[in-house]
Amino acid sequence: MTLFRQSRLAETAPTNCRREIETVNEVIHQRLRELTVARFGNDTTRHLTLVKVAAIDSPYGMLRTYVWAEIPEWPPKVIEAASAAILALGDDTS
Repeated sequence: MTLFRQSRLAETAPTNCRREIETVNEVIHQRLRELTVARFGNDTTRHLTLVKVAAIDSPYGMLRTYVWAEIPEWPPKVIEAASAAILALGDDTS
């Protein structure tokens, strides 16, 4: 559910589902924080955002056109290169 408006869904969902919707991504958010600290040594908002874009948003964007279709051979290498470039933006201290 990381690619959807979780807060909006929680606001409009039936009351008995809201707590589960509000917490469904907690494990993913924790893992992203751990990956961020492992990569950058901290979990600043900027670094967390870069890790999320590199690990979730960018790969999803590259693959979503292939939902219900055959995935070509190129995505793994392209996703890896793009993710590395995105993460490298966090190394820039300027």
